[in-house]
Amino acid sequence: MTVALVATGAHATDQYGQVLKNRVSGMGLDPSPIDCMSTADKVELNSALTGGRVKNADKRSTAKFLLSQAAKKC
Repeated sequence: MTVALVATGAHATDQYGQVLKNRVSGMGLDPSPIDCMSTADKVELNSALTGGRVKNADKRSTAKFLLSQAAKKC
């Protein structure tokens, strides 16, 4: 039997944001615009960062673009 735990609420969103910040920081990019992103934007960023067959340079450029879009919302 498999049991799935689903985190909800602000705490889960904060943890998700922190994971993304760590990944973005590891790429040498400024993670501060993540605070201005909607959950959907964070999911899009996460998908861009975890694309299995995507080259690291492409991941970085996509992340950079998504972060610049989020920075405009701040």
